[in-house]
Amino acid sequence: MSVAVERVLLTKEGGVNVPALGCGCWSWGDDKGVWGWDHSAKFAEYDSYDKTLSESSVEEAFFANISGGVQFYDTAETYGSGLSEKLVGKFARKFLKANKASTEPSAGRVLIATKFQPGKWKKQSVRAAMMKAAQDSCKRLGVEQIDLYQIHAPLHRDPLSEQAEGLADLVDAGLVRAVGVSNFSLEQMLEIHAALATRGVPLASNQVNSS
Repeated sequence: MSVAVERVLLTKEGGVNVPALGCGCWSWGDDKGVWGWDHSAKFAEYDSYDKTLSESSVEEAFFANISGGVQFYDTAETYGSGLSEKLVGKFARKFLKANKASTEPSAGRVLIATKFQPGKWKKQSVRAAMMKAAQDSCKRLGVEQIDLYQIHAPLHRDPLSEQAEGLADLVDAGLVRAVGVSNFSLEQMLEIHAALATRGVPLASNQVNSS
């Protein structure tokens, strides 16, 4: 059963409008031993969070979400070392193909947020690293443009102002529609916000734990 989901306008420019309710995809393709992901099949003694977690089970979850009106998915390049992005992209394309003939305005439109992992790129200039990371994420997702691209955490050695420049570069390059941060303090978020404003780019989000 589909339910009405409130929508949030992330940016006025470009009209990035996402559902207020989204689905987090950290466990999808997890290779870090946090959630499970087929570990039980490989190691009988492995005490996984979800012993049924597999591609088929997360695909079922994806389409259950879709049927319930949830069309916003949050992933990251570090989730499953990129496998989560590949799965989200694969399922989104399958949904799009199945809904090409639909006359519903929202049919076939899956909105995707993904994240830049600073630790993976800590030895490189953040602007060059962010450009390469976003391009790689686009390839894994199978898209030309990411709806929302966020810095996963304030962990890169380069100044926050330089990280903001990297985000703005992605907008200018057309690789992303909106940019944000994740796990940033209020002070860090405000610094990024101010730096982005000098490039005319709004800060769309700060993804943090709510519990």
